Amino acid sequence: MLCKTKKPLLALLIICNLSFGINFLLLEALSGSFIFFLATIQAIVVFAFSTKEKPLPRSIIAVFVLLALAIGFYTYAGPHSILPIICSIVNMAATVISARSMPKFRKLAFTNNTLWIIHNIIVGALAALAMQSVALILVIVAIIRYDLLKKQEPQP
Repeated sequence: MLCKTKKPLLALLIICNLSFGINFLLLEALSGSFIFFLATIQAIVVFAFSTKEKPLPRSIIAVFVLLALAIGFYTYAGPHSILPIICSIVNMAATVISARSMPKFRKLAFTNNTLWIIHNIIVGALAALAMQSVALILVIVAIIRYDLLKKQEPQP
């Protein structure tokens, strides 16, 4: 979240998404687990496009959204199962927007992390809650550092 460019951020997302996916799988929180595994694939695809400096085709975006909805349908275990699906769609939007606007990406990351924290509390994922809380703090620091303080700097 403190990265100025998206490439190092996407590489880090691959590692984080796999870790979260395994954590939720061990807790048998399948919707969260499968969504993070999907997010790992999504990060790899986005990273591949970003290294070629090509925009992500809308068809690929649609596939990821449809897969998230299918995962939600397949793993539904109550209202809390909807949160990972919403997070997946917000994450997809954030990933696409990161190519054009890191400030907008950070705002969506704030929303995404907040929703995951709520989900983690509901399913009792304490390790994920701790990690997501740190991520939320980093997003807040990045928003302050890169978005709010940059606006206040005097122009020469």
